[in-house]
Amino acid sequence: MEKQVTKQENNKPPSAFRRKLNKAIVSICMTKYLFNVVIVFILGLVASGILFTIKERVIINPIEAASDQLIKQPQEVSDTSFFYYYFIVMAVVLIIGCLIWAYFYIEKKLRWKLDVIANRYRMQGDAEAHFNLGESYYNGRGVSRDVTQAVIWYQKAAEQDYAKAQLKLGDCLFDGYGIVKDMPQAINWYNKAAEQGIAEAQYNLGTIYEKGNGIEKDGNTALYWYEKAIREGLEEKRLISLAKNCIKELEVAGYSSAKAKIA
Repeated sequence: MEKQVTKQENNKPPSAFRRKLNKAIVSICMTKYLFNVVIVFILGLVASGILFTIKERVIINPIEAASDQLIKQPQEVSDTSFFYYYFIVMAVVLIIGCLIWAYFYIEKKLRWKLDVIANRYRMQGDAEAHFNLGESYYNGRGVSRDVTQAVIWYQKAAEQDYAKAQLKLGDCLFDGYGIVKDMPQAINWYNKAAEQGIAEAQYNLGTIYEKGNGIEKDGNTALYWYEKAIREGLEEKRLISLAKNCIKELEVAGYSSAKAKIA
């Protein structure tokens, strides 16, 4: 029943905030990709110009000059060539430097735009939009990857009882990823997600209780969560196989989910 409620909530039509946030992410991604194409194109032109110049001045011209016996002032030609290529190298370095500066400047502007949109609408309390923004930072979608920022937005969504965010926040706290490792808090958020029917959170709790990660070992409770994860539709085949194996081992050891201590 709890899982059905969660699915119904996730099928709600997108709010104004989510629509604007999704449009912002798409526009930011397109801008970054377009700018990357422009950078590659400009660098390609520069490289082509350098290769053409080397071909003309270093390979063809000296051969033609030698065949016509026109090389009369080698030192002067050498000095001229030195300064010529010196300025070419300096120009290339300047162009590349400008492109790098422009890239990070645009990156900063795009990131600022995303933050402005998020800050403008975050008071509306749209948990799914906050979670999506966390996913953007976590996966580097539209902005530079920033797990610390991702955790901040996961927490905003998790505090509004959004189950997927509770799971991701629990993962980050469990691994100390983007935030200080905190096992009691990780277990707390896993419990909240598990109560809403998130099978992966239930499997994680089974593992925690079985191994005693940050909590006293409890085979009965571990068995309870493993069985519940299977019933709730654990999707990843690897986790399903591991959960079934753990269930068999715990049952052979004499544990029972009926004896589980669930608050």
